[in-house]
Amino acid sequence: MALLLAVFALSATALAQGPTLSVNPPSGPPSAEIVVKGTGFPTFADIQVYFDRYPKFVITAQQGSFTAHIKVPSDSRPGPDHRIRAIYLLNGQQTEVDIPFKVETNWPQFGFSRTGTRDNRVENVLAKNNVGFVGMYFKYATGGHIQIASPAVASGVVYFGSTDTYVYALDAQAGTLLWKFKTGDWVNSPPSVSNKVVYVGSNDKNLYALDARTGAMIWKFATGDVVQTSPIVNNGIVYFGSYDKNFYALNASDGSMVWKYTAGDGITSSPTMSNGRILFGSYDGNVYSLDAATGALVWKFQTGGNIVFTSAAVAGGKVFTASAGGGYIYALDEATGTQIWKTPNSVFGSLAVSTNAVFAGSFDGSVYALSAADGSQLWSFPTGSFIESSPAIAHGVVYIGSFDDNIYALDADTGEKLWSFTTGDGIFGSPTVANGIIYFGSEDDNLYAFGLLKLAPQHK
Repeated sequence: MALLLAVFALSATALAQGPTLSVNPPSGPPSAEIVVKGTGFPTFADIQVYFDRYPKFVITAQQGSFTAHIKVPSDSRPGPDHRIRAIYLLNGQQTEVDIPFKVETNWPQFGFSRTGTRDNRVENVLAKNNVGFVGMYFKYATGGHIQIASPAVASGVVYFGSTDTYVYALDAQAGTLLWKFKTGDWVNSPPSVSNKVVYVGSNDKNLYALDARTGAMIWKFATGDVVQTSPIVNNGIVYFGSYDKNFYALNASDGSMVWKYTAGDGITSSPTMSNGRILFGSYDGNVYSLDAATGALVWKFQTGGNIVFTSAAVAGGKVFTASAGGGYIYALDEATGTQIWKTPNSVFGSLAVSTNAVFAGSFDGSVYALSAADGSQLWSFPTGSFIESSPAIAHGVVYIGSFDDNIYALDADTGEKLWSFTTGDGIFGSPTVANGIIYFGSEDDNLYAFGLLKLAPQHK
């Protein structure tokens, strides 16, 4: 009886305060799993939980509370105006409590994910049937070229670097400057964003950790040469390479060294990570696979020529990479590093990998789609000059820049051109597609943003 009275007392107190909902995390991509908690509901009430208009489940509020795991609907468009609702009966009247949820299809690091496939599979705004109708949201002029410091997008902000020595943070829709941070030399390192920190390298030989909200420096780590790789962060460790031949693992919170590995030559190939291993290439021609915890060598594969900016992309148990100096695209066994296939092509940038295809931009000026299974050519698309840009994939569309001054959107299945835009100079860097917007930089010193104009922000 005492226990029953205590339960009813708790319920009465909760009801007096009113029911509340919480969601963790408060934002995320379509198809993400989130945790919804409710407190202060009538004891044993049946609660109907909705995500926007979608009924997700009915749950009984034991002792006035509940915890449930739900999946964000796959067609939920990016934006902050989504609602998680809990509906129940109180004294015969339907009562509703809700909480906001922000849907985001961010691109927080160069490879999109740690595996480096450059495939935003949660993008659901731009597609084959509408990318031809995009228009300019904004362009932002810097004081130097935007080369390989390709943009990263997280929490409504786009981050990128320029040869004017600055790291920039802009409002991702309006293009207004939020902050900029001056380094000591060109910034050719694509930024990575993790846990509200921006990690980025500079030709001044340092890796920087910056507060993502303010741009204030948290720490910096000095290497022996330029840092042009894009860091990745996992389990509190930040991984990156330097042209001083060393690959570093640092404590993400304070920049202290955890381990380093010395390759045979400089490193400008950004790292990727899969199954507890770090992968990167070097000017010595090797692709390296290291134990992420210790830095111990697992395997290395000699391509026969230098690897410049090509990252390794991991998908389906294969490592896809290329050697600009060796003149081949490779598929390697992820576990052993043994060659599965190779096909001749001279690739300077990174590859993009979908479920069944590998996409590459070539020095010969064409974009290629290859079978991920055997490397056979599926299609090619010619541009007007050589390509050093890395492709990006989103919702069945391949985006890539060329030194013919154009950015292209191609059908991933056929190679058909869906859209292009001409800038004032060549496009060295790689596009990013996030939250329905295409971001890319140009040698004309501008960062560009394109999206469907009916979704564009209104400027007064």
